[in-house]
Amino acid sequence: STFTKNTSTSQGGAVWISLEKTLNISESTFSENQSYNGGAVFASGCTVNVEDSNFNSNSATGDSGGAIYAGTISVTGDSSFLSNTAKGNGGAIYGRVTTVNVANSVLINNSDVNGLAVYGYKTDSASPALQQWL
Repeated sequence: STFTKNTSTSQGGAVWISLEKTLNISESTFSENQSYNGGAVFASGCTVNVEDSNFNSNSATGDSGGAIYAGTISVTGDSSFLSNTAKGNGGAIYGRVTTVNVANSVLINNSDVNGLAVYGYKTDSASPALQQWL
């Protein structure tokens, strides 16, 4: 599937999911989507699994997650994140109170307020961790 130039003034320029669900993204392309949080995908409190997909030039214009804002995030199988931006945290990926796994993927020219591609937010009950960084 291809999602291009979608916008939202609140969450998830292309996709918004909630209520502790699981979102599986496979063989998809998200380009030039924008919203306040989660430029392409907003899935707060949810699990997002990404495989063989591309996220290009998406933006979080108000806060965090240039491409993806989610709870648990697993990115595998030759996925790429190119030139995504966030005004707040996580130029490409923002993980909230959980684990972020990135494997066999490419992150190039993604940036946030701190110059980071991936950001994990931590509370007393959980700690995000970046694993299998390639």
